[in-house]
Amino acid sequence: MHLRALRRADAATLSQLAEAAFAPYVEVIGRRPAPMDADYGAAIRRGGGYMVEDARGPAGFCTTRIESGSVWIDTIAVRPDAQAGGLGKRLIAAIEDWAREMGSRDLRLCTNVAMTRNQRLYTAMGFVETHRAEVDGYHRVFYRKTL
Repeated sequence: MHLRALRRADAATLSQLAEAAFAPYVEVIGRRPAPMDADYGAAIRRGGGYMVEDARGPAGFCTTRIESGSVWIDTIAVRPDAQAGGLGKRLIAAIEDWAREMGSRDLRLCTNVAMTRNQRLYTAMGFVETHRAEVDGYHRVFYRKTL
């Protein structure tokens, strides 16, 4: 496994990974999850993030942004055949390290209320639910982790 910072040239690859990773949720939530239609070129320019690669190529990524002193994880996506192998944890750990270096006081993220597997991962990694809200027609659960 190789972890590296995102590059502008990665935008199309991020879109493909997000499409594959979030496809199972279309039926569950009744519409395409927001990460499937995100502008990853803009996400990379706005805040960056990391990609993890394995022997088959790009295996997962996360995008970030800084807002009001907090580092937000906007999207975490892992290729379907690489899921449940610890790549999501590895990506979050890399963002935690980066956030500390940046002097951030916390990490924040949100996920769709129907994505219960993600919620279990975030709780296991020390994130605490702060609230739930509807944003852009999606029912979301918001989390925070103090650094």
